Amino acid sequence: MSRIFDIVQSLTGQKNNLVVPRQFLRFFAGDQQAYQLAAILNQIIFWSGHSTRDDGWFYKTHEELGEEVELSSDQVRRVVDKLSKAYLAGILSTANKRTANGDKVKHYHLDGDALIEKLFPATLCPKEKKVPDSPDGNGEVAEPEPHNRQSGTAEAPLPGSGEVAVPILYTDQYTDLNIQILNYRPRTISEQTKRFLERHPDAVDGVYTAGGRSWGNQHDVVAAAYVFKRALNINASLGEPNWIEWANDIRLLRNARNVTHKQVCEVFRWANKHHFWSTNILSPSGLRRKWDNLVAQMGCRSAGAGSGGLDWDNTDWAEGVLG
Repeated sequence: MSRIFDIVQSLTGQKNNLVVPRQFLRFFAGDQQAYQLAAILNQIIFWSGHSTRDDGWFYKTHEELGEEVELSSDQVRRVVDKLSKAYLAGILSTANKRTANGDKVKHYHLDGDALIEKLFPATLCPKEKKVPDSPDGNGEVAEPEPHNRQSGTAEAPLPGSGEVAVPILYTDQYTDLNIQILNYRPRTISEQTKRFLERHPDAVDGVYTAGGRSWGNQHDVVAAAYVFKRALNINASLGEPNWIEWANDIRLLRNARNVTHKQVCEVFRWANKHHFWSTNILSPSGLRRKWDNLVAQMGCRSAGAGSGGLDWDNTDWAEGVLG
């Protein structure tokens, strides 16, 4: 590992005073999560220098990293996912390894030389990147991080798609849920897609499939974010959704039932607290399938009679729905 990386490592990750190098912030400039990304990377670099393993792997739970930088474990999980898949793909590696008591523990590995080349591009000689050995601890095989949907990186297009993944952050102003949606912005837009965008100018940039088979507007994305946040309370192991399809299901539900975003959230909120439905409805598609059953059980006559959009400047309704 290079001497430069050793020096950077010695400057990072103090226990009581979090110091984030300015260069890290410059690297993430333009991303709304720049400080979170820089802070988590800062700690990962620091702890990589305290690994007792010869291969450089070390482990930290999301809760532990969160305590160090004042973030929730869910926020840490999303930031780490963004680092390893978008910004530092092939440089920051993660794997889950079972401990003696059967728990899965998150392990990390940094390619220090490659990281320095990425953060401080200059005249450093490029080196052949090596794939780190899996952390096998007690002879156990490390389980790779599961992928719940196809995704590309910020530098590389999805195979065969001709599209480049651009990280976009949507923040629901009524919650602390920060959601990264990979916006697959095509290099060239087909005539079919152009016609779709002309018909639906409210489609969120990137939240649509080629030709517009699936799409959603900004409010559909926010409602989908609300569903995901509530679903995590029931099953914390849920993977990042396909936000295009989730927003599309919200849109289809609204149009088919003539309901508002508020009413969609209210019905899901009720189901999310129900002894049976809470574990059986964890997505907008499930909500669509069981909508009639849920409304009937709620006795909520107004759920199917709404029309029009929400006044997003009026937050009165959010106290009962998104609170």
